[in-house]
Amino acid sequence: MEGDLDRERYDFEDENSTYLLAELSSDGKSLLPLPCKPLPVWTLKGQKEHLNVNLNRRFDVFVHTVENKMWAIAQDDSGFVFFRNKNTKGCLVYSQVNNSKSKGVRSLEKLAKGYVKQLNDGLFDPIKFDLLF
Repeated sequence: MEGDLDRERYDFEDENSTYLLAELSSDGKSLLPLPCKPLPVWTLKGQKEHLNVNLNRRFDVFVHTVENKMWAIAQDDSGFVFFRNKNTKGCLVYSQVNNSKSKGVRSLEKLAKGYVKQLNDGLFDPIKFDLLF
């Protein structure tokens, strides 16, 4: 939490139907999009919620403990990632990277920036809304 505001994080869609992640102040008067390009984890299909994350997909997880960051990339080369950092206000973000770089190259870049690869695979838990590893 920052400053004196008790903030909560909400997913929303703007008037152009672009999916965004935003921070809402406790007074409900400020809604600020966070600087990331998330994919929706849940969508509505008719009257039913639909989970967009494959619960069987395993992730290689990298943690930067000094900077309190986490980044995980799908092992199946689909380009799906989860991450959290100060730009996301600690909120878990689901996204997809393009294939301009391989998973291996992206992983080496994270290691070079001080991240540490975790021994256990990561799996998304929709109940806890977190990546467990």
